[in-house]
Amino acid sequence: MVKLERSEVLGRVTRKDAVSEQGITTWTLIKEAIREKRKNEAIELLSFLRKECWIDQVAFINKSLAYIAENHGEQEVEKALRWWRSVLQKAGDGIYSMSLEELIQYQCEEIRASLNLGGKDCFSVSEETERFVISVDPTHITRLSRATRNEPAKVLDVTQASHPWSWGRTGVPYYCARCCLWWEIMPIEERGYPIRVHEYPENPDDPCRILYYKEPESIPREYFSRVGKERDPSRFKL
Repeated sequence: MVKLERSEVLGRVTRKDAVSEQGITTWTLIKEAIREKRKNEAIELLSFLRKECWIDQVAFINKSLAYIAENHGEQEVEKALRWWRSVLQKAGDGIYSMSLEELIQYQCEEIRASLNLGGKDCFSVSEETERFVISVDPTHITRLSRATRNEPAKVLDVTQASHPWSWGRTGVPYYCARCCLWWEIMPIEERGYPIRVHEYPENPDDPCRILYYKEPESIPREYFSRVGKERDPSRFKL
């Protein structure tokens, strides 16, 4: 029998079924409830599944990168992120073979997975003349940045110095710097232009905007220079 009850220790609802039933996946219980037309139970289990599956990967990754920075220097954060990206490339992530539409779909899938807010629409996608714009509402990512404004001396999870891979800025969460390096700097190095560019907000309560240009020739020079790169259309590999 399924028992969804609050755990005071965990501070949230958890499954308190009999020990012998703990090995039954929540997905199995949801499917059984749907088949047997127990709608309210299925909805309750779906809501619980989001919490059960959710691991705060953003905070975990940011803390891991902060450990590298604090103990080995921020230059090692860049090296670690470059290594990580190279591993994904060797595994064949297929980024450069995707169409623009597929790149946007891939990005939206990642946002839905990492910024799941319990069904709340946390981002929007719009089309402009030269580009598509993904606007992500303030979430735990921007709260990482907000913390630096409140107690900057105590926060070590953000860049302490300005780097090209942090858009030349201090106070950028290392998780966010990953986007700068992976999607802007490394693609410029490899094919002449960024896959996407990011408008990292000055105000952490403002949305984070991700820009996908329809043609690389339309990408403004400023998005190259701010990461220490030259805009050279002769190097563009389409």
